[in-house]
Amino acid sequence: MPQRKRKQVWKSAAARRFFALAGNPATIEEAVRIVAERLLGGAVEAPTPLDTVAEAVGLTVTSTEEDTSVDDTIHDDGLRFYETTTSSPIEQRMELARQIARAFFASLKPRGFTRGVELDKICELLATELVLPTAAFHSARRGKLSVEQIVAIAEQFEVSLRTAARRFIDLPFVAILEVSPDSVNWAYGGVRTGYIDQQEPDFRAILEYLVQSDYEKPILFFSPKWPWFGSRCVEWKRLNFNKTLVLIRLPRQTERSS
Repeated sequence: MPQRKRKQVWKSAAARRFFALAGNPATIEEAVRIVAERLLGGAVEAPTPLDTVAEAVGLTVTSTEEDTSVDDTIHDDGLRFYETTTSSPIEQRMELARQIARAFFASLKPRGFTRGVELDKICELLATELVLPTAAFHSARRGKLSVEQIVAIAEQFEVSLRTAARRFIDLPFVAILEVSPDSVNWAYGGVRTGYIDQQEPDFRAILEYLVQSDYEKPILFFSPKWPWFGSRCVEWKRLNFNKTLVLIRLPRQTERSS
């Protein structure tokens, strides 16, 4: 019998205060959704109005020529967000969401919270919820799961494909990854990152094929090993000459019969 995943126990003062503000829900994800909905004022349009939320938490948005572009990291620049000429609009939106999350904690009374591992984790969860709210995501997601749908959601909410993938990965039996010619850059759903030649042999052969193929037709494969344990469908989309987005899902009935 597989071992049950242990529930994380949040011990910091910031985490306890955050749960209390949300009404002490069962999970941190639910607490994040509740607080984000309050900050957004119930807005579900895409992209979300981050400038309005920034003003509400007392965050001053300024512009500078300084290069502050980041990749999935959190850093504390007080209560200011720096727009840069080197980072993309998507990176700027995510960084603004992170700064909003930190400004929100700093504004809590009777005392604010400015540092801590758990605080950083909650800020990252809150920032993701601000740029791609759970309710808005489910409202916008229509039809059958596909690579095109992941790309469309990312474009609609002006978030990175990796941020959108985190939402889709909550669906059962799904894995999403980005691959380069020789490596898996990032992955969700049980796939290891790293060099392609370190993957399980059957799956490695599929990745080696799709990074070289211009024919983006879904293919089926069967594996008795973790994490698949059965038949899966692989579809992909070439993002540029060096990156490919890959979706692994359960095959549909028409795909099984063919």
